[in-house]
Order: sequence, then C-alpha cells, then structure tokens
Amino acid sequence: MVWRRLGPMVTVLIGVALQFGGYYGMYMAALGRFDAPYYVMLLLAFAACNGQTWYETAGLVTSVRNFETERCAHSPWHHPDASHPQPLKQCPRS
Repeated sequence: MVWRRLGPMVTVLIGVALQFGGYYGMYMAALGRFDAPYYVMLLLAFAACNGQTWYETAGLVTSVRNFETERCAHSPWHHPDASHPQPLKQCPRS
C-alpha cells in the first residue's frame, strides 16, 4: 500500500500540487496568459487555499502516530461516557 511505504509524504505532495496549481494558475491569469472567468479564479483560489489543510493533516497524523502513549483528554469538560470504547485518560495538571 502506498501509505505504508511513503507515509504522510503522499498527503504533503497532494497539498503541494493543490497550492502550486492554484497559485500558479492565478498568477498566469493575472499576467494575462489566459482569460479566466470569475468561477475559474474562484476554483483556483479554493485549490490554493485548501492545500494547506493537507499539510496540517500530515502533521497531525504524524504526531498521533509518534506519540501514542501521550494521548489523553486535555479539556476539563471531557467526561468519558458509554459511547467511548475506552475512556480517555486524564492528563496530569502542570
């Protein structure tokens, strides 16, 4: 499977492709290389701005995988209930 071999690099590469394609397309339209109607510029901006979420997802997944023993509930309002298969441990207060 690709994910096991490359890890979060796949997610980062998707983010890079979205950001590069979106910002490069808007740059080329601003230079007048092609006529882009409003909806095309909107789609390019959407792709460029949402590329960052792929980086954040890769960072979050990496952190969760690297620090498995450090998972706990940080919110003082967290109350484990029957819907959780295993209640989250409470973090020590510092």
